[in-house]
Amino acid sequence: MLENQTKKKGKLRHPGLIEDAQDLIEEETGLRPDSQTIINGIWKLKVQGRLKDHIWNLTIGRVKCGNYWLNIPDYEQRAYCVACREAEGSVTLETEQHLWLECEHNGQSIAWETAKRIWKMCSTRR
Repeated sequence: MLENQTKKKGKLRHPGLIEDAQDLIEEETGLRPDSQTIINGIWKLKVQGRLKDHIWNLTIGRVKCGNYWLNIPDYEQRAYCVACREAEGSVTLETEQHLWLECEHNGQSIAWETAKRIWKMCSTRR
């Protein structure tokens, strides 16, 4: 069913991401949602449309970052993490992994801690 929703855009680039999400949700709550529940849940989030779209693109591996920009003349600089460059002057390729899990300068760790607190407050498993 997930393939039907991504048919126009081609195959999932990182199909293991859905399984990773299922594993983490099961570990935290004891519940294991199916793929469709995860996908439907993205669209039901009460956040701005642009954020939903970004989460969707991240889930199916379609975020335009890193190597995507290296192949476009005059846009190569977009391939690198702005937060790392500004904070420490480093040239770090911006990948989905770096953007949401590794970067120490873009505030992602605060976002994850906030999400974790909210999840625990809303979770039926206490």
